[in-house]
Amino acid sequence: MRELLDFSIPADFTISEDFDFKTLPPDLDGDGDEKSLEQRLESSPLIRLETNRLDGENAGVKAARFSIIESIDLFGEKGKEIDGNVWSVGIGVSIPLFNQKSALLRQAKLKKEKAETELQYGRARFSADIQQIYAEIRVLEK
Repeated sequence: MRELLDFSIPADFTISEDFDFKTLPPDLDGDGDEKSLEQRLESSPLIRLETNRLDGENAGVKAARFSIIESIDLFGEKGKEIDGNVWSVGIGVSIPLFNQKSALLRQAKLKKEKAETELQYGRARFSADIQQIYAEIRVLEK
């Protein structure tokens, strides 16, 4: 090997194989511990980022829904008739049927669905990564 690397090793050089391996604590062994896995999922920065993105898209859908209503009118009227006073009160809501705001609502809903899908994919990917790491650690412990 020295010839291959063209590197000289000192005569007193020794290799020590005193590795201090510890077994996994019971809460990390991954054998059916769904609570532990769920805690790790929720504490993952990537999962939190996707969750926050989903929350933002939910807020976008709500904002798009409220933007469809252009105006809310409250009106009241007092009139006189022969036999007494007449009062009338009413509320008017203007909802346009064909405009760009309904397209904005559809777009917001699609963004929300995309964020939900990305969150589910991220959770599944992270869960699979954790399971793979658990399996590799178990193999290394043997």
